[in-house]
Amino acid sequence: MEDRSYAQQQLAQSLARTIRRRRKQLGKSQIDTANEANIDRTQYQALEYAVSNRQTRTPANPTLSTLIGLSQALECSIEDIIGDAVRDYQYAQSHFYDDK
Repeated sequence: MEDRSYAQQQLAQSLARTIRRRRKQLGKSQIDTANEANIDRTQYQALEYAVSNRQTRTPANPTLSTLIGLSQALECSIEDIIGDAVRDYQYAQSHFYDDK
């Protein structure tokens, strides 16, 4: 069974906000960003919607190679991409995670 904890959902949503904001700051389209990151357009769109699969609504959890590609396409470090997500995840996990 896939874990769809509150913490994982917060992680995906924070990542989505960050990449969407950065892409817009650069004036890039989703298609251009996906191409530059060497990922499929639909995969990139799903990341901006905070899901890895739109049908099942599974929270996004990109691979390291995807994060590297995104950092290059968005002209920033991986830390810039995931920093807010890590903080939000840690907060949610410490305050709402049931399996402590």
